[in-house]
Amino acid sequence: MNIFQRTAAAVLSSLCLLGSAAAVNAHHVQQQPYVPAETKMLLQVAQSVGISIFTDKTSPEACKEGLFGAANNKNQLLICTANHGDDSDELADTIRHELIHSAQYCKGRRVGATSALLYPELTDKVLQGAIELHMPVDQYAPAQHAAEAEARVLAQIYEEEQIAAVLRRECS
Repeated sequence: MNIFQRTAAAVLSSLCLLGSAAAVNAHHVQQQPYVPAETKMLLQVAQSVGISIFTDKTSPEACKEGLFGAANNKNQLLICTANHGDDSDELADTIRHELIHSAQYCKGRRVGATSALLYPELTDKVLQGAIELHMPVDQYAPAQHAAEAEARVLAQIYEEEQIAAVLRRECS
């Protein structure tokens, strides 16, 4: 188990022990803050591994109301900056979240699938962590629950450099 898996497993185990009320508070404590230099570095790493980045400025028709971002299996990332308003922490979280999905797509291509979980051995803990953090994974098709939970939880607990390392590992 590598350092990232150990970190994720430890945090997720802690969340599962906290209970719902404490987990809600942990959700706010856990979210990584917006640090412009770190977000810029993460986006540069994404581009260096072949991910094309689009925003509402370059693709305004793609950013429907309520959409914060999207990633696809064609190495494309969409970030709808205007839909975040002035919430730069949420914007940074969306970027981390969508780049986790990008890494899942890269891993999927490597293993002959559309997408693949980064840490399938942690699926139960990730799903439980998502529930404890009140993340709405149920608004997705059941087949997407694990991938969505993994992206939501890792975006909360991984710092930008950790996500950059995952992108390098999976997409290079």
